[in-house]
Amino acid sequence: LTEAMPGSFKFTVADSPDQARDQVRDRDVAGAFILPSQDNPAATVVTNQAAGMSTAQTVDRAFTQVAQAQHMQVNDDDMSPLPDRDSMGTVSLYIAIGWMMSGFMIILVGSNAQPESRPLRRLIPIVAGYAVFMSFIVWLIASPIVGGVGPGHFWQMWGTGIVAIFCVAMFAAVLERLFGLLGVIPIVGTIMFLGIPASGGAISIYMEPALFVHLHQVLPMAASVESARSILYFDSDIVGQCLLTFLAWGVVSLILVMVIDRFKPLRTHIPHHVERIYDNPLEQAAEHTDGAEDAEGAEDTSDAADAAEAEPAKG
Repeated sequence: LTEAMPGSFKFTVADSPDQARDQVRDRDVAGAFILPSQDNPAATVVTNQAAGMSTAQTVDRAFTQVAQAQHMQVNDDDMSPLPDRDSMGTVSLYIAIGWMMSGFMIILVGSNAQPESRPLRRLIPIVAGYAVFMSFIVWLIASPIVGGVGPGHFWQMWGTGIVAIFCVAMFAAVLERLFGLLGVIPIVGTIMFLGIPASGGAISIYMEPALFVHLHQVLPMAASVESARSILYFDSDIVGQCLLTFLAWGVVSLILVMVIDRFKPLRTHIPHHVERIYDNPLEQAAEHTDGAEDAEGAEDTSDAADAAEAEPAKG
């Protein structure tokens, strides 16, 4: 594999088959290849579907080809097989997209539809209540309606979603305050266009360019996918780490919003142009005539005042 695909794989040697399986189960490695022995004459490819279907498929395909080239019998051993309701392992990605879109949409829509909500003292309670509601809606769609989430995960999913939605909303508030409606470009670019490839939810992060591998450690979309995946299949083992990522984005964004509000005037209303509607066209013409006469009278008065001022100067 090293000769055929240089740089594609990084190999380590485990002390025992059990250690190799533990490393795959804990997601420390993407997969393992256990050589034949006297006790087990067949080679074994160890994968972890729940950690990422595309990763498991890549590892299985690569090692199976190696074993077949050596005329070895190959057995598959999956540490965390996916259930039928999530056969491709993408439920965690869809949940993460729901959280992320809920987070920035409240800012983009609310700042224009209801600008009175933009001051921070009003925005925080509104976003907090909205996050509680939308996290429940995302769970409702993913679990009872679609059936992608099994029973027993409500409280973890709901709580994690609340934190994720609120913190992403604070990040969106920073860019909305700086760029207005144009802030949608960097918001969607950061959260979605960079976040989805870096999340590992659809394509293995090991198959992405190096940039996305680094972004996987810091972007909220990646933290959302990993936290949902951890809750569903790994007893919430890394949810705490993902929550720290959310909180870092939320706290820093909140501080930036406070700084921006101190130095930049905050728009809290939308200017409206009022146009009177007339039932009678004659009434409209009469009002326009009166307005023109008033304007002429004001102009004559102004001219008279100018003449009065000029007369003493002439004398």
